[in-house]
Amino acid sequence: MAGRSVLLTERLVLRPFRKDDAEAMFLNWTSDENVARYCRWYAHENISITEKLLKMYIDDAASETSYRWAITLNGHDEPIGCIDVVQFRENSVPEVGYVLSRRHWGQGLMTEALGAVTEELFRCGFSKIFACHAVDNPASGRVMEKCGMVYTHREWIQKKFNSDELCEVKCYGIEKSSRKKENPMTVRELQDNILKLKKETNTAILAHCYQAREITEIADFVGDSYKLSVDAKGVSADNILFCGVHFMAETAKMLSPQKRVYLAAKNAGCPMAEQMEPEMIKALREAEPDRKVVAYINTTAALKTVCDVCVTSSSALKIVRAMDCDKLLFIPDCNLGDYIRQQCPEKDIKLLNGGCPTHARVTVKEVQTAKAEHPEALFLVHPECTPKVVALADYVGSTTGIMDFAKKSDAKEFIIGTENSIVEHLQYDCPEKKFYPVTKDLVCHNMKLTTLPDVYNSLLSIAGRGGESFEIIMDDELIGSARKCIDEMIRLGG
Repeated sequence: MAGRSVLLTERLVLRPFRKDDAEAMFLNWTSDENVARYCRWYAHENISITEKLLKMYIDDAASETSYRWAITLNGHDEPIGCIDVVQFRENSVPEVGYVLSRRHWGQGLMTEALGAVTEELFRCGFSKIFACHAVDNPASGRVMEKCGMVYTHREWIQKKFNSDELCEVKCYGIEKSSRKKENPMTVRELQDNILKLKKETNTAILAHCYQAREITEIADFVGDSYKLSVDAKGVSADNILFCGVHFMAETAKMLSPQKRVYLAAKNAGCPMAEQMEPEMIKALREAEPDRKVVAYINTTAALKTVCDVCVTSSSALKIVRAMDCDKLLFIPDCNLGDYIRQQCPEKDIKLLNGGCPTHARVTVKEVQTAKAEHPEALFLVHPECTPKVVALADYVGSTTGIMDFAKKSDAKEFIIGTENSIVEHLQYDCPEKKFYPVTKDLVCHNMKLTTLPDVYNSLLSIAGRGGESFEIIMDDELIGSARKCIDEMIRLGG
């Protein structure tokens, strides 16, 4: 490893630590709570803790025998953390110890880094590896246990740091020869374990119908955004694990604030939900106070606080017609809004420029090509597609509307103009019929972030048995303000 950069994982790189890394990291730590934590590592009262640590890191980085390494995100040079590698030899057996210094650890980076560095050091010939953490930081101990390490005691820490200045630490270790071999699980075995964990943790799994088949099979509730909103309100379980995107889990939390709500894939977001800011909508409301704001449910909780009612693609038409106001502002999807406006000519509906980038990328040419290849097939399309594409459809409706139409129709072939996972679901549900994607590119990459192992690991974490989970945390004020338009959606949508 000496003197070279190592690609640990797809997103993490290990490289030699430099003087400017020390300066950057500790200048950024001067007002951080980590300063207080590190203060407990040193007993000197007449020296700045930041100065002492900075000097140690700069001096060590400048030496030719440095075993300090910086961890960076792949493609970025700025360190997000560092690792100390300390080599000793006992009876000619090489050993290694290292300390993870936290800065912006998140998204499972600490576990990922520790596990990846362990594997790299084993590949380099080391037979034993040790890591330590302060006793007041048990989370680090859990990370080490996730990486297969067990509690032990080593003196290398006292050799690295003056033992008179070091607080009590806990040390974990792992030997290459004692590592447990991975036992890969099949999809069916994962599903069976998930079903057991659901029962053990009293967790209900809600899955959007854009999720993969192996996930919808183990879910308690499957549907589009509207159905899942109604389902979330009636869930009796203590915990909700959402397989979808962030705004959906937020909605579940707002409707069941007393429950703990988790999102299976932390980074699963929705580009459309982030397209508009509350301040912009507030300004438009002030300019036209008699115009009510209708928000597609694909919006953030903050944006919902300045809206009058939420809608989904399956409930929008019914709700807009039921509203006692004729002047409306429909946000953020102008394609869905245009479809509703055409169906409700009696309403004055104002639109803004926003929408779903996945559905909006479908072109007229792609539809024409699909129709030419499958002349007997009906074209079923989601109203988030552009008006020119929607105009070519044999049926226009929400995701569940498209699925219901295909199941009940006497036709035998269908071109599906929504997320391509629906093609797969319909192939399972109606094996005697044929379903074709309008384009191979109609894929929501955020929905595809959730995997069956994500569900399994989330449930392990909820059960307190390792794994990782991402809980949705919202304050009561935000929940109260944002929930009003969701409650109105359920009231008007029936």
